[in-house]
Amino acid sequence: MRSLRFLAFFTVCLATAPGGAAQSLHNLHTYASWPNGWRQLSEYAEPRILRIEATRYDFALNLADFGASYFAVRTDTVPGYATALARNSGDLSGLAGAVLRTEIVSGGVTYRANSCRAGIASLSTTSVPLGSARLWESGRYVQHYEIQGLNFVNIANTANTLSTTSAASTLRIVAWPDSLTLTVTVTPTVDLSAGTVFRLSLFSGTTLNLSTEETVASLWPANTSRVLRINYQPSSDNRSTSLLTVGATMAGISYPGVFSAEKNCFVTLVQNPVLDSEGKVRPLARPFLTGYRDIRDYDEIVVTLRNNGTTRQNIPYLLHMRSPANITGHVPIVCDLSGNPLGIPIQLSKNWHATTTMGEYLMAYA
Repeated sequence: MRSLRFLAFFTVCLATAPGGAAQSLHNLHTYASWPNGWRQLSEYAEPRILRIEATRYDFALNLADFGASYFAVRTDTVPGYATALARNSGDLSGLAGAVLRTEIVSGGVTYRANSCRAGIASLSTTSVPLGSARLWESGRYVQHYEIQGLNFVNIANTANTLSTTSAASTLRIVAWPDSLTLTVTVTPTVDLSAGTVFRLSLFSGTTLNLSTEETVASLWPANTSRVLRINYQPSSDNRSTSLLTVGATMAGISYPGVFSAEKNCFVTLVQNPVLDSEGKVRPLARPFLTGYRDIRDYDEIVVTLRNNGTTRQNIPYLLHMRSPANITGHVPIVCDLSGNPLGIPIQLSKNWHATTTMGEYLMAYA
């Protein structure tokens, strides 16, 4: 078991337990880029491609044609995060072709999402065609994108499309250095008959073959969402979430660490207000004033990571804090229980806009 003290607000990915050897944290990284540019100046001059380069793999999604995407397993030893940045992100020649396929088979008709709104949006209708390819988090460890507006087309008659809610028919991409998670949510605007089949797959030659499907036994009602998810993780990475226990304590309140399949990591949610041991809702107790002011104090969170197995593991971890003391000036630091900084990198994402819909929050990954 390993306990850590977090000053301010934080999260960690730490190798724990005896035996084996987890990969060096200094080599773990992800990068995301648009090889053909983000703000394109001419109509469809080059395909709109989102590329994610990670320690263990390389994935490039063609937003205009999901069937013309790219994937490669990385087996080279990368000296470190900075050296990986020197790669030419625009060169896709070293990647094999890959096909991302989402299908809905209903009433004998197969609808396939070959593209999304950002991939085919015309510059005549928008000056920001990639605006619906939303970036939520991007940094050292994690890339998180939400691709909105999947276009489902009848594969036998391309003039026939399946009507869906654009903002609620999405592909979420969550990339860690050693894993890639794709989550598809579909929300039709029409009823789909009982027995409808919903499929999701990603394949690339003999290197990659991921697939899952669901048969909807009863009617799939209009404006009702269904979700499918696939995850790539190298077979050599024997991570077993069932053998890991994660928890956190702050101001006398315990918060569990719950594994999130969408984020592919353990998540601790620290809420404010909180539910205390007596079941009463009260503000989070802090011994200092909060809000937009000069704060010289800090929150202290003790996170405990327990590996009940015998193999060392890299534990991806996210601290999700709602209503932090002050959204400005966060400096998360990971320390041991004596308060000594450990030097573990932290990736931050925070929001102070649209507080009525999303609220102020901090997400810290490591």
